Amino acid sequence: MADVRGDCKAVKQVDISVARQRWLMLGDVLRGRKSRDINSSSVSVRRFSSFGLLEVTPSVQENGDDGKEADKECLWLHYKCPSCERLNIDIRSYTGSFKLGDMIGFNNTGNVCVWPSEEVLTYYCLKHRHRFKNKFVCELGGGMSCLAGVALACVSDAQHVLLTDGNQQSVDSVEKIIKKNSTKFGSTIVKSEVLLWNKDGNFGNLTESFDFIICADCFFFDQYREDLAHTIFKLLKDQGEAIIFAPRRGSSFQAFKDIAESLFEMTETENYDSLIWRKHTKMKTNPDVYDENIHYPLLLHLVKKT
Repeated sequence: MADVRGDCKAVKQVDISVARQRWLMLGDVLRGRKSRDINSSSVSVRRFSSFGLLEVTPSVQENGDDGKEADKECLWLHYKCPSCERLNIDIRSYTGSFKLGDMIGFNNTGNVCVWPSEEVLTYYCLKHRHRFKNKFVCELGGGMSCLAGVALACVSDAQHVLLTDGNQQSVDSVEKIIKKNSTKFGSTIVKSEVLLWNKDGNFGNLTESFDFIICADCFFFDQYREDLAHTIFKLLKDQGEAIIFAPRRGSSFQAFKDIAESLFEMTETENYDSLIWRKHTKMKTNPDVYDENIHYPLLLHLVKKT
């Protein structure tokens, strides 16, 4: 696969009413206001933001004295991991204010922050990095950071890592992250592009190109689950694997499984890592902050049926 750039076009628009609910609430949280009670069983409230699995500090060299880029809307953060010394990356994080019109698009939630599921996916991939050596890997719906995919590109000796999202703003940010970290990827080829999930689409030379697909917290919107399942199926090689982390979020996790069961062999795992499980168990004692239904990611492992 000399060039993993697809010819993928937009096929749908996010339902405005659903997106509006989520972003109104997220906007309240990010501005420090009391969050309005909107679909609270399925929206990830930012009262819990991290399991503390990675070491994150401001990247002073990139940010300057005030910790901000010249555009004053982005902060560069430096990521390390105590259990993986090779991880040493800088990630661009958006800190500006959002307008509702800017946020409604193809699920633009990844432009707000790194969600717990992406943090867990990153940690899990780092811990199992040997599995990705010499492999072709694609991250779907990685938001403006594609943190897990960038981390893998840095430490796994994968042959090729493609970082994707359905939102152009996210991919523009990821391009800057790739450029910033380019000396840390070794021989791994790292690229990014806008990729829109499509049940009936033709993904060009991306079709059946990947050994692994990784994905975090992408089951939220009802109308995109079928597109996501079929996109994963089309992108994976025969017997290719997908590693997905997502909270149960009411019925959304099970709804995706119901769609995917005809395409994949599936394994759902609740306790997949001893450290994360201990942190999860401890957090459950603080229900005012932590709700496992929307904050604890389950592991869904898919193997493409042939």
